[in-house]
Amino acid sequence: MIVVSNTTPIISLACVQRLNLLERLFGRIVIAEAVYREIKAKRGWYSSAVCRAVLQQAGEE
Repeated sequence: MIVVSNTTPIISLACVQRLNLLERLFGRIVIAEAVYREIKAKRGWYSSAVCRAVLQQAGEE
């Protein structure tokens, strides 16, 4: 199954420390380049732990 998401649900799940739910529900998660860029661009808006969790999930940190 392919699941497409914008940045908000990904950041929201990371904020409540439930980002792992995506992997549990859908298996492999691929983050679109535009979503990845938006997360990196908004790094200062979110806690460093949230950004780190999202980027780790994307294999970037």
